[in-house]
Amino acid sequence: MINSRLLTTVALGLAFSTSAIWSAQSQAQQTPQVKQQVGELEILADEIEFDADKNQYILAGNVDLKSKDTHLTSEKMTVQLTPKKELVSALCEGKVFIDKKNPEEGTTVTARSQTATYHEVQQHADLKGAVRVEQSSPRLAKPAVIIGDKVDLDLKAGRNVVLRGPGAQAKVHIEPKGEAGKPVPEPVDLTADRIEMNSNTQQYVATGKPAMIRPSSQLRAKIIRFELDDKGTEVKIARAEEDVVIDNKSENGSLLHATGNLATYRKPENLVTLDGAVAATVTRPGDEQPSTYAGDHFEYNLKSGGHKLSRAKVTLRQEKKEEKKPDAKDGD
Repeated sequence: MINSRLLTTVALGLAFSTSAIWSAQSQAQQTPQVKQQVGELEILADEIEFDADKNQYILAGNVDLKSKDTHLTSEKMTVQLTPKKELVSALCEGKVFIDKKNPEEGTTVTARSQTATYHEVQQHADLKGAVRVEQSSPRLAKPAVIIGDKVDLDLKAGRNVVLRGPGAQAKVHIEPKGEAGKPVPEPVDLTADRIEMNSNTQQYVATGKPAMIRPSSQLRAKIIRFELDDKGTEVKIARAEEDVVIDNKSENGSLLHATGNLATYRKPENLVTLDGAVAATVTRPGDEQPSTYAGDHFEYNLKSGGHKLSRAKVTLRQEKKEEKKPDAKDGD
């Protein structure tokens, strides 16, 4: 028979061990982080180590670094300072978060990634691994969203370069602000292997199977460039180069499918221009068959459906008509 006293002793021992583990975990969770003020920098971490020879802080565990307009967090961080204890750079590893404000321009950049190197003087950040950046601006209705495997942020010049990862292309989502009392402009999704954007000029360049997609249209080519107007209300101009493919649904319901070597879109005129080996198909509401166009130069108004063709061949839709039989008198 099993000794009941032995069972009781074992049970009590297990209970004590479990309680001790929970107590140790609870104490570890309740252990306050180390906090240190270095000049204008506020440092918070589980562990703080300072290398006086290198003017370098090595931080670990829920690292939080704040300065006047900069906020960095990560699991590990190596912070380089000047002899005057001013921030030079920060190497961040694991669950990186960056928040950078520009009060003068009213803009904010927030970013998340797996690793990042931030340079304070140059106002530059290199982000790698599952990168997501949001840039707010008075010129946009919502922050521009940047997604890629690697993002190079030049915060001083406002120039960003986004690169694709092994499993997905880079992507930028933009929602122009629009103007009061006017139709809300369409959002723009730009995808490519490489996207270069300038938040100051609102100019974008995409290469590597780029596509510019809006609710009413799609534009594909080898290179796509576009920019917003000065107020950030709408895409002012877009240009596509080589192997161009356009699909568009105009305001009157007409459908356009066109290919060519070069395409330009101008918002003020609502005009798409294609050049070089143009082939276009237009299907208007009520048409049984589309009209087809081929030539060197084609202009199409996205609002009215009006068009202009140069050095071209046109095939209009054919409507079935009943043939009129001749009267007997006509045959006399």
